Amino acid sequence: MGRRKKILFSIIVLFFVSGVYFTRYYSEEQTLNKIIKEQGYHLYVQDKGISFEFSVEEEWIPEHESENVVNLLVKEQYQTKIILRKVILSGSSIIFDFEARTSTAANRRTGEFLYLDEIVNSGSFKSYDSIEKWKFTDINGVDLIYDNHVIDGYGSGQGPGNQFSVSLDQKYRNQIKEGLIVKFSGFILYKYSKSSSSWPLLFSVV
Repeated sequence: MGRRKKILFSIIVLFFVSGVYFTRYYSEEQTLNKIIKEQGYHLYVQDKGISFEFSVEEEWIPEHESENVVNLLVKEQYQTKIILRKVILSGSSIIFDFEARTSTAANRRTGEFLYLDEIVNSGSFKSYDSIEKWKFTDINGVDLIYDNHVIDGYGSGQGPGNQFSVSLDQKYRNQIKEGLIVKFSGFILYKYSKSSSSWPLLFSVV
């Protein structure tokens, strides 16, 4: 291989390695991970108990045991999209599966995002236990659990990451037909900003 070809080959390899590196470094997962671990970022809690609500549609629920992929944007706030990913019918349970997707990679220098956990010690987590994270009301705003006991309970889950879910018994299908509003108030609002001396070297460990 001639000298000129060797130089050209080296340039191509360098561009390839650089492209892979920057794609990885600036991906959403990597950016959020750096913010959470405060690697080149300042992070602090702005508020707690941030909520969203949505009206349940009967057509989302499968007729038989299976899952219905919905991928519905329920709400977008604080650089975070709250997505109803799918509705699952499993046994006697109707499960609503969510994910909160941040966009910190699009706003790397400063911004805000919603997260389910309390972030402590630059990357460690503990569950955020807000009172009455989930609330269920009819279309008139009447509380269906604590006021008139139409719904006697629900299940909920969290993880991995910013994924979470809530489930109701199938016996509440009639209430869904009549109108059911679900409210979740378990988010923490974080603010972040990039520190002045945080630009990485090309081949630094990430």
